[in-house]
Amino acid sequence: MEINKHIIDQRITKIVADNPAWFAKIGDEKQKKSKAFVIISVSAYLGVEMEEAKNLITEGGNDAGVDAIFIGDLNDFEFPVTIFQGKYVFDLDKDSNFPANSIQRVVGAIASIFDPYKPVLLNDDLKPKVQEIRSLISDGYIPTVRCICTNNGLTWTKEGDNHIENAGFPSNQVQFDHFNHDDIVQLLQNKKGVKATIHFSGKSIVDDFNYKRVLLGKVNVVEFAQLFESHGDVLLEKNIRRYPGLSKNRVNESIQNTLIGDKKDIALTGDVIPSSVVAESVFTIWKRKPHLAKFKRTELFGKFYDDVFKDLNSAQAVLAILIYRYCDNQRRKYELYEKHPHLPYSNYFIAMIIGDLILSDLNIKLPQLTHINFEKAKDYFEANREALFARAN
Repeated sequence: MEINKHIIDQRITKIVADNPAWFAKIGDEKQKKSKAFVIISVSAYLGVEMEEAKNLITEGGNDAGVDAIFIGDLNDFEFPVTIFQGKYVFDLDKDSNFPANSIQRVVGAIASIFDPYKPVLLNDDLKPKVQEIRSLISDGYIPTVRCICTNNGLTWTKEGDNHIENAGFPSNQVQFDHFNHDDIVQLLQNKKGVKATIHFSGKSIVDDFNYKRVLLGKVNVVEFAQLFESHGDVLLEKNIRRYPGLSKNRVNESIQNTLIGDKKDIALTGDVIPSSVVAESVFTIWKRKPHLAKFKRTELFGKFYDDVFKDLNSAQAVLAILIYRYCDNQRRKYELYEKHPHLPYSNYFIAMIIGDLILSDLNIKLPQLTHINFEKAKDYFEANREALFARAN
C-alpha cells in the first residue's frame, strides 16, 4: 500500500466535503474528486492557497485539454504560463502511467492557445485567460510554457515522449513536467514556519500603518543568502510564485547584478526580491513613468532604482500596488474590450491617472500620503474604484 496515495485521497475527499459550492455544478462524485485533485495539485505546485488554486481551474466542456492555467508576471519581454492537465485513478492499488493521449491533448492545446489567429472554441473560464495570452503575444511578448501533467501514478511512457518530440516545440520555451501524489505530499510537509534572526546594522526606522509594523534598515545581503540556503522556498510560501532562482530569469539576474555591483545601500522590502510589482506600481503611478515601467522592467532594480524608491513610504507603496493590480485585473477582462479597445495596452497609464484622481479628490499632495491617512485613501479607492476607472478612461 502506498501511503501517500491514501493521504491525497483523504485530502481531496475532505476538500469536496468542506467546499460543496466549488462542485455544485458536478453531479458525479468521481468527477468531484478529480476536480479536487487538480485543485490540490495546483495549490501545491504553485504554492498558493486552495481558494486561489480553485480560481485557476478551467476544466469542463471546451477546455481545450487544459484543466487549470496560471499566467505569471511579465519578465522583460517574456511571460510564464503554467498549464495543468490532471488524471486521477480511483483504484489506489493500481500504478498507472500518465496517459499518452492526454499528452497529445496538451500538445494540441499549446498549438491552439498560443496562436493568436487560430479560432478555438473555449469555455467561459478559459476564454479570458486565452484572450490575455493572445493579447500579450500580439504585444510582442514571448510565452514560456510549463506543462504540468499531474496524476496519482507514474509518468508517461515512450508514446508520450513521442508526442512531445513530434510537436517540435523549442526546449527553452515549452517544458513538460510530471507531478504526482508523492510530490504533493512532499510539498505539503514542507509547509512549516521559519524561525531565524536577521542582524541589522546602523540606524533603523519603524513605521506603523494598517495595523502592521514596517521596519526599514540596513542588512548585509549575505544574511538573505544564508536564509535562502537554509530554508529555500519555505520563505516564500505566501508568495504567488516559488523562488525561481537566478538562472534563466532576467528579473532575478538583474537583481543579482544590483546586489553584487557598486551600490552600497540597497533597500529590501519583503516581496521586492522575488517580484517587481512594487517597483512597477510605484514607478507607474507616483513617479509618473508608465512607459518605462512597462518596457524597462529589468532596469527597475538597476538604472532606475533610485528614481523608484527615493522618498517613498510604505503607505504610498501599498496604495500603488492596490491601484496597479486593480487596473491589471481589468485588463484581463475580455468583456471590457468592446467598450475600451485600448485596454490591453493602456492599463499602466490608467493606473497613473487613477493615482492622480485619488490625490485630487482627497485634496492632498503625494508627500502627504502617509500611514496617518492611509486607511482613508485605501477606503476611498476601494469604494470608488469602478468610478475612478471609468473617469480614467
